[in-house]
Amino acid sequence: MSSIKSNNYLQNVLSAEDAERDEHATHGIFVDPDGFVSEGGNFNVGFILPDGELVIPSFDNCLAGITAQRIMELVPKTRQLSHLRVSHRRITVTEAKGADEMFATGSTTLATPIVQWDRTTLPGNSTNTLIIRRVLENDMEAKPPHELHTEVDYGIMTYMQ
Repeated sequence: MSSIKSNNYLQNVLSAEDAERDEHATHGIFVDPDGFVSEGGNFNVGFILPDGELVIPSFDNCLAGITAQRIMELVPKTRQLSHLRVSHRRITVTEAKGADEMFATGSTTLATPIVQWDRTTLPGNSTNTLIIRRVLENDMEAKPPHELHTEVDYGIMTYMQ
């Protein structure tokens, strides 16, 4: 778990190897020493709980992902996702495993459904996650004038905060 971006991915590789060896899975989920979900090997995670709360785990012990931050900005503005309440807080493993939907999020994954955790299939059908993915794709494709995109001589520049 890291709060800075670097090229040291050894912990991430070892996590993926452990997940594959022990659970026949492709990725591991990091949990902090207090038992709260932190992040995946090279992505942030999000959970949609049965009561409609979309939880992005606190960035206290992990990288503050730009894509995760953008999800927290875009979801409240999206009509198809108006039933979701966005929270940025600590979440226990037990609470996270009770989610209807879980997704990986990052610059290369956008919002990718995670359908199984520790050999338990999550009950949701990933509908909200796929809408979030489409919203992110549309946001990236937005043309100026747009709050984060501006036209420059060589194309379009996206501002990052």
